[in-house]
Amino acid sequence: MAELKSKYELRSPEVQEVMNKPPHFFISWGNLLITLSILLAMLLINKIQIKNYDRFLATISSNQLIVNENCLVIKLNMDDPKIEYDHGLETQITFLGDKSVDLGSILGTIDSSWCQDQHTYISLKSTLYQTKKLRLDNSRVIEPVDGMNVGLKITTSKENIIESMIRKLIKR
Repeated sequence: MAELKSKYELRSPEVQEVMNKPPHFFISWGNLLITLSILLAMLLINKIQIKNYDRFLATISSNQLIVNENCLVIKLNMDDPKIEYDHGLETQITFLGDKSVDLGSILGTIDSSWCQDQHTYISLKSTLYQTKKLRLDNSRVIEPVDGMNVGLKITTSKENIIESMIRKLIKR
């Protein structure tokens, strides 16, 4: 039997000594630590929210510019299908000049929306500065006029990253 044991025992005494020692902490618990760090990273990433947008072209309606206190209410006419938006949604309004050149944009919130005659009208509130004039993000002062074209980017919802990924996987 000793002859059989020595025949198959190919390791030297130094190798056997190393193999008899317990492994280092990171080697024995490494998989668990890696798994926990991945789960923690996923939880932290999930706290980041993605905004979903609707984008439209619209025109400023006739004689519908109203200045209240430090807010400007702009009524817009959209030719798209009848869609009503909730009060308070974030909206970015980009004013378009001749040949659809971007003049600048402002941020506002939806005050109200309604449908009439195959058009959707949106009333937006935006803050005016001390000069009581509309100042765009590029510091340009603009006077909105009847029929001016604008681009709207309306934040319709916010969702977590993992929620968004799962929803896109399910759609496929």
